[in-house]
Amino acid sequence: MLAPRGLVGVNVIMRSTVWNNLIKTTQFKEAFNIFKPTGGVLPNISPTLANYVSYKGEYGQYRIWVVDTTYLDATGTQQYFLPNNEVIMTAIPGDEMGLTKAFGKIESLKAVREGDPMIDIWHNHYVTDDGDSECIKTHCAPLIVGKRVDSFLKATVQA
Repeated sequence: MLAPRGLVGVNVIMRSTVWNNLIKTTQFKEAFNIFKPTGGVLPNISPTLANYVSYKGEYGQYRIWVVDTTYLDATGTQQYFLPNNEVIMTAIPGDEMGLTKAFGKIESLKAVREGDPMIDIWHNHYVTDDGDSECIKTHCAPLIVGKRVDSFLKATVQA
């Protein structure tokens, strides 16, 4: 995230607790209300997910995201992906981050039999053996990952 490396931080991701404290700050609130061009519910997002992910808008070069998603740990306890007092900043995706393919194209035997060998996305459509369900699976490859470990920054917010 350092300027000499050529990476520019763009996306700022935080929990709603951090956002609520930030927006209470008079100086930030006044500047944010002047500069934010957009914000609100993301288009084409499910109503359930809209309760947990919100795009607040832009503050200069920064796109502000509030994410309150959770998972169940090994004991069945609900945990937040992003701790309550942490903020993550990411660089611009693409060549600036040095993205690379983690593995190659899909080589499904069924895809080959259907005339689609070695493709990036393949939809597998089938009916279960008992005939009760019709299923659609999507296989997707290649997995794109960042090869630059310094394209993310995590900070802890002190109250």
